[in-house]
Amino acid sequence: MKALSSRVLVILTAGLVVGLSGCATVTTEQLNEAMTMARQAQSDAASAKQAATSAARAAEEAKRTASAAQSAAAAAQSAASQANNCCTMNSEKIERMFKESMRK
Repeated sequence: MKALSSRVLVILTAGLVVGLSGCATVTTEQLNEAMTMARQAQSDAASAKQAATSAARAAEEAKRTASAAQSAAAAAQSAASQANNCCTMNSEKIERMFKESMRK
């Protein structure tokens, strides 16, 4: 990243010098201003890259959290189904016992 940023800075500066050389003369102040603008652009690009990296990390963490929540929901659904089956079996057993006691 550092090498790429340095290249961008050199290319921007060279382009500015070449572009301005066609004009009258380039003052040191103008050149310094151009260098300052190039450095600011480089800094802004680095900040944007850092923000994008941070956002990617946050998205990955959100993905892991969602996956864990999905697993927990599946486990809860399974437990609820087992409990429901148990209740159904108990209800059937009680009903059979009631019918048998009524026959006697």
